[in-house]
Amino acid sequence: MAADNHMLEVPQMLLIGAFGRNSGKTTLACQLIKAWKETVPIYALKVIGIDRANGGCHRGEAGCGICSSLCGSYEICEETGEFPDKDTALMLAAGARKAFLLKSLRGCMDQAVVSLLAKVPDGTLVIAESNSLRNFVVPGAFVFAGFEPEKAEAMKQSARAVFRWADFVINPDEGHAAEAFCIRRNADGSVGVRPV
Repeated sequence: MAADNHMLEVPQMLLIGAFGRNSGKTTLACQLIKAWKETVPIYALKVIGIDRANGGCHRGEAGCGICSSLCGSYEICEETGEFPDKDTALMLAAGARKAFLLKSLRGCMDQAVVSLLAKVPDGTLVIAESNSLRNFVVPGAFVFAGFEPEKAEAMKQSARAVFRWADFVINPDEGHAAEAFCIRRNADGSVGVRPV
C-alpha cells in the first residue's frame, strides 16, 4: 500500500541510517539479526543509491567500483559469503536467511525496491542499511546509528535529507538495541516492526 506521499509502506522493514561512514550501521544490523534470528526469519539488505549510470563514486573518491559497475537502472545481488568482510556477508554470517546488495539509480529506486521485496517471503523481517531508501519507503521503524554531536557538521547529504523521519538515534556500542523495538506477528502471518 502506498503512503499519502506516494512512498511504499513496508511495515516489516527496520531501516538503519547513519550520519556518515563507519557509524555502526552494520554493527547494529548484525546485533539485531543475532538477537531475533530464532524468533523470525530475517532478510538483510544494503542499499546504494547512484546518481547516474557509469558515474564515479558518489563519495567523490576513486571508489570501490560498485557504482561504476551498475548495468541497467538497478541490480539486486544476493550475498554468497565469498568475501566475508563485506557488510552483506557480515549480516549473512550473523544469521540472516538471505542478504542482498541493491544498487539503483535514484530515479529507479521505487521500482528496484518493489522488485527486491518480491523476493521476500511473507512473515519475514527485513533489516536494511540505507539513508537514501527512506526517500522511497515508510518502514516499520527507522533509526540512525551512532550519532556524535561534534560530527554533526560533517553529516552526509543523504543523512540530512532523511534525518527528520528517524524514530530515534541509537548507539550500537551500548549492546541492547533489540530492546528498543517490538516485532509483532499479525493474524495473516505477516510481521511488522516498530519502535517501543
